[in-house]
Amino acid sequence: MQIEIYADVFFAINFIMDLFIFWIAGKLLRRNFYFGRMLLGVFIMTILHCLLFFIFNNYYNIWSAILILITGIIIVFRPQNFLSLIKLILFVHIIAFAIGGMTMALFYYIDFSSIIGNTLGFKFENFSFKILLASTCIAFVFIKLFVSRIKKNLISKQVFYDVSIFLSDNQITFNALVDTGNSLYDKSNDLPIIIAEFDAIKNIFTKQIRLAIYEKDFEKLCMSNIKFSFVPFKSVSNESAILICFKPDYIKISSDKNKFISNAIIGICNFTLSSNYHGLINPDLIN
Repeated sequence: MQIEIYADVFFAINFIMDLFIFWIAGKLLRRNFYFGRMLLGVFIMTILHCLLFFIFNNYYNIWSAILILITGIIIVFRPQNFLSLIKLILFVHIIAFAIGGMTMALFYYIDFSSIIGNTLGFKFENFSFKILLASTCIAFVFIKLFVSRIKKNLISKQVFYDVSIFLSDNQITFNALVDTGNSLYDKSNDLPIIIAEFDAIKNIFTKQIRLAIYEKDFEKLCMSNIKFSFVPFKSVSNESAILICFKPDYIKISSDKNKFISNAIIGICNFTLSSNYHGLINPDLIN
């Protein structure tokens, strides 16, 4: 039996599926992205799929599909390094398998009689975008619960870490808590934020910089040789504020295996977090 595949249907299904998968990946990984760039990346991926499938079908295989996926990930998420790229590839595949499994399950239970009648084949005309949307939502919930469970298990093993900040020739160390509620990112450079008490790290700055931070003199901070940024956020009481952040040379998180991080920034808070710790670590830095 000959199967007819229409280019517009093929394009629409690939585009919508890839858009769902990338959007869910961005939300679950708390990756900052522009929706316009996501549309562009998914559009380019879909065009490449169509070209290979309908024109250069001899080259349409698992390796070309992986290369197309990598292209989309680079355009949409702009991974900082090779390890980040590998994590994104694995996570996107997990989401794709989850959505595919949920879709097939809904087809099985919702259209059971049709499947019994077509045991030896699968009719594309039975495809329902409502089922696709429902399965995507269900998959999103399940993956969200799965990721949260993993993070809680990882964090429960060791809650506190010593964090060392290295800036020029200066170094300061403070005790910090891994906080699941700290999902702050600097959207300008897509870097996770570690919150630190001002009193715990102030000695890493000169007196002039300390005074500028205390007075929130943004102009003077911008003129310094330290890379400062200013991130808007909402506190637990839902009050809007500006968090003064800076990028150190690198950060060391001390544990059984010391972790050195260059792609993270420090957010300075002017109040005491606790008597037991003086910083809050973004859990994405521990995974």
